[in-house]
Amino acid sequence: MRNLSICLLVILFFSCNSEEKNKELILETFLEYKKAVVDRRGVDALPYIDNSTVDYYQLTVERACNINSNELRKLSLIDKLLIITIRHKFRASEIKKLTGESLLVWAIDNGFISSAFVKDAGIQGIKINSDSAIANFTYMGHKLPNTCHFIKEDKIWKMKLTALFEYSDKSLKQIANSKNITHREFIFDMLRKTSDTEVNPEIWERMIE
Repeated sequence: MRNLSICLLVILFFSCNSEEKNKELILETFLEYKKAVVDRRGVDALPYIDNSTVDYYQLTVERACNINSNELRKLSLIDKLLIITIRHKFRASEIKKLTGESLLVWAIDNGFISSAFVKDAGIQGIKINSDSAIANFTYMGHKLPNTCHFIKEDKIWKMKLTALFEYSDKSLKQIANSKNITHREFIFDMLRKTSDTEVNPEIWERMIE
């Protein structure tokens, strides 16, 4: 009985040590990603972003190339915003050369993933479940309602940015609804306020050369 108790204590000790080590690695991933975003170094951020996020950005590029207004209408507001932003910022020939990775790098390099917010963001209360984990987002030390998600890929903890999109989409919809405007009007208004170039209304339907 005594030997069994010792074995259980040893197992518990190593289990706790392993969890603490993983929490340290998760925090390290977040801090390295945060530094890359603040410095606007998309290439440095890529190793800390999970495959599903890269795949989503690849799908977004393909949608920017191919879908029309009828198909666009069926998507979430954040999907529409990303697709129309790509069509506004890039010519058709440039979009065709984009990949999920290159789009992510461009977005970080150009501040489309807000470095101002990330600079004062943090995480706390990390909870691990096998090869996935969540943590509470904080901003200037205050806990936020949304959570930060992590996935372990090839033994490396990475950030699952797409897990934030549902919350972001809901927030964008609330803003659009409060202004009593359509998704199209909301997106075009955002582009006009954040861009020096005129917004071509045709980008709602297709890419422009």
